[in-house]
Amino acid sequence: MKAKLKLAMFTAVAILAGWSNSAFTDGSEATRGNTRAVDLMNSGRVERTDYLRVDGSKVYTFQAMKGRNLTVRVAAHGHDLHYQILKPDGSSLLAKTSADHVYQGILETSGEYAVEIVNTDEKKASFDVILGLD
Repeated sequence: MKAKLKLAMFTAVAILAGWSNSAFTDGSEATRGNTRAVDLMNSGRVERTDYLRVDGSKVYTFQAMKGRNLTVRVAAHGHDLHYQILKPDGSSLLAKTSADHVYQGILETSGEYAVEIVNTDEKKASFDVILGLD
């Protein structure tokens, strides 16, 4: 019963926020504009293939607990992409860096984190993003 109630509450929040189910069939992600809410608390690891328009960006958000080990990897497929990681308070955990840099670190606070991926290339760019919590 609790699981059904949680799902109903999430669905209601998603509808009110203007989110829609994404193209992913595992149900672990909802989208709003260029932001994707990803469920890492249950799966521990999420891998997505996506694209960015010229000068576009996408933001992946997720909930995480203090003390968890976060890994972020962006495969740019030859494009000029950068990313940054923001803490729950909006401050920078990792300043804008090249997509060839793999981030690994222990989280110091609990809350909603964000990974923003930015296309600085002069053409549409595809990429893979891997987010993991241990």
